[in-house]
Amino acid sequence: MTITAPQRHLIWTVEEIGKTVARADAPTPTSLRVRTNGTQLIAGTDDFCFLERKLQGNGTLTVQVMSLDNTDIYAKAAVQIRQSLEENAPNAMMEWTPSGYAYFQFRMTPNGGVNYSQYTYTKLPLWLRITREGNVINGYISEDGSNYKNVGNVNLSMPDQVHIGLAVTSNSKQATTAVFDHITLQGNSLDGGSPNQEAVPGSVRSAL
Repeated sequence: MTITAPQRHLIWTVEEIGKTVARADAPTPTSLRVRTNGTQLIAGTDDFCFLERKLQGNGTLTVQVMSLDNTDIYAKAAVQIRQSLEENAPNAMMEWTPSGYAYFQFRMTPNGGVNYSQYTYTKLPLWLRITREGNVINGYISEDGSNYKNVGNVNLSMPDQVHIGLAVTSNSKQATTAVFDHITLQGNSLDGGSPNQEAVPGSVRSAL
């Protein structure tokens, strides 16, 4: 399934990583909504919904997380850079959880354990940003979209072409819904775009 991002008419692909079932739409001209029952983004393999595009080289993804259903204190709404779409792929992400904490999280190797860099207590709405410059990935948060705090970083060697996007998991068998607004992507993104106004029905199942 593909869906049009509200800014710059970017086309995002909805990927069901692991065993998750997911769907997404654009409820307003500037937002995307994701619903998924993905059960984890904290172990050696992942189970979550990923709205992704390919990124060549350096890039920055910034979003405002407006809401996330509290299906579990470790449900997650995040921005992520990922080596591949395999469920065990190395990745780094800047995330918010209903526990009230924002984490910079990363996996260095396939099937490897998950590490946390730092965290801070925050409330929604909250801006998340992830950047890639060479092998260095940084995660940031902001309450106003102007002043950003660096939460953590990692030196993570990945191919020049990676996947970048929005990640959501409920950390539960119960589905959660996340709403993202003001989505901006800077960098050499290889996927095309068009001024479509709504999601295109496709491979994403609608069982939720």
